[in-house]
Amino acid sequence: VRRLLQTIGMLFPAMALVGVSNLRVGFLWSGVILSVGVAFGALTMGAVTANQMDIAPQSAGLVFALGNTASVIGGCVALPTAGVLLDKTGKDWRMVFGLMACHYVIGALLWCIMVGDRPLFPDAEAGVEVPIEGDEALGEETGDASEW
Repeated sequence: VRRLLQTIGMLFPAMALVGVSNLRVGFLWSGVILSVGVAFGALTMGAVTANQMDIAPQSAGLVFALGNTASVIGGCVALPTAGVLLDKTGKDWRMVFGLMACHYVIGALLWCIMVGDRPLFPDAEAGVEVPIEGDEALGEETGDASEW
């Protein structure tokens, strides 16, 4: 199900970008097509966030933060790249939208190839807690909460 959600969530926006680039429609229909494509992109959240819980249940927040950091870096690169492409092509958005569509397609392919649900830390799946330095001071060693 996750592969399906991620694939639809990435390929529909790619198709919307290609469609807007090649169809000769007005601003209204371009906006509608792009909005529908972006709406389908929300399906990726059902795959990505659930997968983080599967592969790293005790560190899902850290995995989510690392993924967000990577996407921010991509966003920082995308804006100047789009500006350079627009300058070099005489404000032709087809190249920018085509590059974005390629990014979506490559991302969907990589997701389908690389996704898995095996935990990165198998002990976490078995319920074995990794001791944190200093837990003994809180009574964790005996399990008696009254010592806190």
